[in-house]
Amino acid sequence: MRAATGFSITKSFSWEEASFCINDEPVPWNLPGIALRRGQSNKLTVQAPWLDGVQIKLGLVNDAGLVIGASPAFGQWSPKEGDTAEWTLTPENLSGRVRLVFLSREFDQVHEFPCWVMSSNLSDEGYATWRGSVIPMPEGVKEFWPDTSLTVIFRAKPDSPIAGFPLMLKVQAKQSGADPVTSKPLLMTPTTDHEWDVTGVTEAREVDFDLIISGQGMTPFIVSDCIRRSSNLLDYVTIRLNRVEVPADGARFKGGVSSELSAVAKPGSPSLYYVRLYWEKGGGELEGSRFISKPDFEYAVEKMAWNVHCPSHTRGEFALRIQKNWSSAQARIRCFLEPQSM
Repeated sequence: MRAATGFSITKSFSWEEASFCINDEPVPWNLPGIALRRGQSNKLTVQAPWLDGVQIKLGLVNDAGLVIGASPAFGQWSPKEGDTAEWTLTPENLSGRVRLVFLSREFDQVHEFPCWVMSSNLSDEGYATWRGSVIPMPEGVKEFWPDTSLTVIFRAKPDSPIAGFPLMLKVQAKQSGADPVTSKPLLMTPTTDHEWDVTGVTEAREVDFDLIISGQGMTPFIVSDCIRRSSNLLDYVTIRLNRVEVPADGARFKGGVSSELSAVAKPGSPSLYYVRLYWEKGGGELEGSRFISKPDFEYAVEKMAWNVHCPSHTRGEFALRIQKNWSSAQARIRCFLEPQSM
């Protein structure tokens, strides 16, 4: 936030040398505005090295017609002793937008703060939802899959002036380790559009967490019951070949015949919705073009079962991969091809 520059400065000091606080929280110069808590007293403080003995006053631009008490009163010139000036501002219990204007008799420059007069509780001003929806997020688990993005939006309630007010998102994980998700804009970075693209980090474990939306001087809004799913699909499914669980050392296919490969959901596991089967690698004559799958390789399917036909008269090792659609969550299957007679 920059001071107005329509006036010449007659002394070497200016408002840029001052620091401001609202309710003892510093107000950075680049902040687009400050919040005044409606129905409560708010302490506004300005500190500057040149303030001692200087007369200053606080003005109010109030196009919304809000009632805001001030002590000292708005427009009252006050000589200051020391380097700090302080006002107590008490808006009545209505929300809206105003502007605070700082002036001094000693120089012509003025400084202005846009202000949002709002509840001290962010949930009184809006709610969280997903992109494309105007309905508040329902209670229950909110799933974030590895490498998959969901857009979280904080929507204003009717008559709330919160549009354009800086909010930021942070993650509170319930297990130790790095943050389970990333965000664009970055976590803990104020943004005025109130949207965050939240992406699950690729990691082979589940992490429970809360998303916390916060604004300066306000009780945060908490999106609870979030979970970042594991990137290892074997945490959720059992791999079977011809209805028999595949052992740890790999699946054994017979050449020249079709075998049914399936992924069976474990009890209590989340829905994978759609998955794809990929032929991953092989050696020698084991080229992907010689393997046939129904449904086709790389085709998204809801039923997690494939008939895989392997080439005959050859043997060797290859790999298949089952991967969740639009996610990096996957299960890699070590496979061996043996002649039909074995």
